[in-house]
Amino acid sequence: MWNLIMHFLAFTGDISAGVVVMCILRGGKRADEEFEQMQGGAG
Repeated sequence: MWNLIMHFLAFTGDISAGVVVMCILRGGKRADEEFEQMQGGAG
């Protein structure tokens, strides 16, 4: 039973970490695009 609980916690932890990383990457890409627009480098 303890083994099942540990596997479940590891699985949910991995999913949570993946979601956090994806959000950080999307936010970074958006910030880069806004920075380029501020610099006038459209194109």
